[in-house]
Amino acid sequence: MSEFDDFDDVVNDLMRMAGRLLNGARGAEFMRQGPPVEETEQDEVIDGRDRVTYVLQAPGHEERDFKIDVIRDEVDVTAPDLEVRRRLPSLVDPNTAVTSYRNGVLSVSVKKA
Repeated sequence: MSEFDDFDDVVNDLMRMAGRLLNGARGAEFMRQGPPVEETEQDEVIDGRDRVTYVLQAPGHEERDFKIDVIRDEVDVTAPDLEVRRRLPSLVDPNTAVTSYRNGVLSVSVKKA
């Protein structure tokens, strides 16, 4: 743990908010210029006909531990000792996101835009 961890969290939150405010191609590009985020091999994206589902194996957490942001074509998941950003295969409607956490598996399902 670094002395800058809290600062990094604040910067990441500000980047997400700025991207939402810009809400367009420029906003999405602005978001992607943020600090690099670790991706894990314990996740997958399922590209369905009408929905995209992101599945992450994250045992040892509580449902309330997760902060999930869905922005246009990306899902960001943060929890204690976990930070994952994954690009989705198509544009989605963030307002339709449905999440669940059962038996150590987090699922985020979103309708395609």
